[in-house]
Amino acid sequence: IELSEQEKLELFTRNWTALTGRVKLVPRERAEQEIVSYIGELAAEFGISRIARWDEERLNQLGLDEGLRAKGLQVVPWREDGAATGASGETAADGPEAGEDVAKDGAEGGSPSDPFHTGNWAKRHPLLRAVERCGMGIVWPDAVIANSGTLALFADPGKGRSVSLLTDVLVAIFDQAQLVVRMGEVFAAMKERYGSAMNIPSSVNLITGPSRSADIENDLTVGVHGPGKVVAIIITP
Repeated sequence: IELSEQEKLELFTRNWTALTGRVKLVPRERAEQEIVSYIGELAAEFGISRIARWDEERLNQLGLDEGLRAKGLQVVPWREDGAATGASGETAADGPEAGEDVAKDGAEGGSPSDPFHTGNWAKRHPLLRAVERCGMGIVWPDAVIANSGTLALFADPGKGRSVSLLTDVLVAIFDQAQLVVRMGEVFAAMKERYGSAMNIPSSVNLITGPSRSADIENDLTVGVHGPGKVVAIIITP
């Protein structure tokens, strides 16, 4: 079945919102300003002050960081200097989010009851620790599947999985032209891009709506093993 660009947009929107996702359409000529404004609104709504993002060429071209920081938001890009940006040393800014109470015994580095400075967590890479404290993650999907409302994310340098898996809110920014109808088109694009199976990414994440987990009694919980809220910002021609 061949669909027009508008039909693919409508199909994705219908399926994404049916999964409780949000969709924001932004015209290309006003993309940077409107995206910064909308992300600021989301951060205020969900009480978020720290945002992780992929170090991805198309995201970089939008130049969002300056506008978001002007709104008082801390931005942690997934690259080596992002660790310093988001968690320079073991400082108060690198501690728990507002509202969390972590006991201290006055000793440098905190007490054994301070999970932010002791144990295995403290040994993790500073960039990963910085992202773990972010409430929102921003990615640019490699493809978007309309008939299931699915984001396809290919792992590459600058595109850490933690940005899309550890944050409470996931924001996906992409061009309307990236929409495809079905899953098979994504795999065909992977084959064309990477050629040999030896060159494919270490992981491919297919994200369809917020994280959902159910126990043996079918009690459904949202947001336990990944973001509980998902937002698609689509840049239109």
